[in-house]
Amino acid sequence: MIALAKPVYIFMICFLPYLQCRGQKEANVWYFGHQIGLNFNAEPPEVLLDGQLDINDGSTESAASISDRNGDLLFYTNGVTVWNRAHNIMPDGTGLYGTNTTTQTLIVPLPGNDRLYYIFTASPQGDADYDNPPEKRGFRYSLVDMAQDNGLGAVTEKNVLLSVSTTEKMAATRHANGRDVWVVMHEWNSKKFRAYLITAQGLQLSYVISDPGSVLPADHTELAPGDAIGQMKFSANGERLAFVTYISHLLEVYDFDLLTGKLSLLFSFSNFVQPWRLYGLEFSPSGQYIYITISGCGILQVDLGNENILVLSNKKEPICPNSAQLQVGPDGKIYIAILGSQLIGVINNPDELGESSNWDSHGILIPVDGVHYCSSGLPNFISSYFYKNPELYPQSPYFEMPNVFTPNGDGINDVSEPMSLFNVQSLMLSIYNRWGDLVFQNTSMKSWWDGDGYAPGVYFWHTHYEGINGKSYSQKGYIQLMR
Repeated sequence: MIALAKPVYIFMICFLPYLQCRGQKEANVWYFGHQIGLNFNAEPPEVLLDGQLDINDGSTESAASISDRNGDLLFYTNGVTVWNRAHNIMPDGTGLYGTNTTTQTLIVPLPGNDRLYYIFTASPQGDADYDNPPEKRGFRYSLVDMAQDNGLGAVTEKNVLLSVSTTEKMAATRHANGRDVWVVMHEWNSKKFRAYLITAQGLQLSYVISDPGSVLPADHTELAPGDAIGQMKFSANGERLAFVTYISHLLEVYDFDLLTGKLSLLFSFSNFVQPWRLYGLEFSPSGQYIYITISGCGILQVDLGNENILVLSNKKEPICPNSAQLQVGPDGKIYIAILGSQLIGVINNPDELGESSNWDSHGILIPVDGVHYCSSGLPNFISSYFYKNPELYPQSPYFEMPNVFTPNGDGINDVSEPMSLFNVQSLMLSIYNRWGDLVFQNTSMKSWWDGDGYAPGVYFWHTHYEGINGKSYSQKGYIQLMR
């Protein structure tokens, strides 16, 4: 396990807008289904026929891929086996405790590191496999070190248990600071979400609990374990999270606090016109619309602005394709696995209302050869990889102070300047000594406390600020003056 430590920030400045807005190609190569993939380094995306996902274990649902910052494939997995970019099994890359029938598996790089990657896996069907090997499953992580095997990578830690209680749902987005990553899972037979934070120091084993929504399973019939099934996703800007349940046809949408990791329920909906089984879910790039695949004809479009739900019809044969998982692509379109077919569906204009979204079940054709075809899964990614338009869809502001500054006149870290000041429109920063006396206050965002005339020691700060999204925030902390 990577050692955990509290980071000490002294003089490094985080250029957060750059981190948030730079082009990201880590999601440019996908592997999924029966030996197929998509390469988004080409336009339109190129169909790949060299995948290995069903070679040994008949993969159907679970898939995750990761590329480097240039869009070159690093490795991919189904939660059981890990293949390197040469499509060979990594050293110690078998026997992960996920399953090929788990809805979601996830790969998360260690922030600021091109070498280490976490693979998160979960049990199938809630707790259904706890009394069976391998090792009663659960929510776990394994670690890939890309410096091993001549740069092809190897699994160096495997199946570290985080929770014995888990559904098949997991999602990830960047922290408000633009560097760290939140990984969120949902416990089984519980209302509880767990949000784990991954920093440059590693996965923090302390986690944030939220329990604002429904208990999963949503009912207690013999089919209830099926409510563990169904995708959970963050919006591209990370500010909302949603999931569906397969049996109880439940959709829940939450607001997510990128700073604290806490969730609050936005709305819960189960009164669908028909008792469809809900499975795939994805946000449009703006976050205004959610798309859901259902048993039966069509795809649901949920307008979060009006809480409207529309059924989108498919214009081509087959009229009722067996649509499964959804995943937004680097090109801003949403891709749909069409189970058991040589078809990958595409929602071409996902930020358009109704039929203008242009949902096409024949969006991409896979060669008909009896070997290569879709199953129900698509790769799962950190949602922030698809955050392309911060000007149109602004993210919450972020304010981060150092905990030490050294006003000694050397030109380095001489003032108590924020390390990050992102999407902040206005603020008031107040600094107090240990007796509660105000020693500094500003509202300009241009001048900061230089400690002149004050003794070394610990001081306390408090700030109120307003983001460009029009919302107000407050934070507090301490800073140590050292000479």
